[in-house]
Amino acid sequence: MVQMGACRGKHEPIRMCVFCRRRFPKKAMTRFVLKENSIVPDHGQCLSGRGAYCCSDEKCMKRLSLDRKGLLEMALRPKKKFLR
Repeated sequence: MVQMGACRGKHEPIRMCVFCRRRFPKKAMTRFVLKENSIVPDHGQCLSGRGAYCCSDEKCMKRLSLDRKGLLEMALRPKKKFLR
């Protein structure tokens, strides 16, 4: 008798890119957090607080540097607007 779930591999978290809305494994993405009133990259993915993710696609990285629509800020949901 085979147990349910016995053939499954280890679970890998999936996250969505803020800019292109595609899903990738968490390890393949760059996480950003709000720290001391500024958005900073969390390369170790260990800082506390809400995180927003960006994939490594060239177009998304370009949109990250411009971010005219404030997508990263909206994803982080700050309590008040202080970045603009």
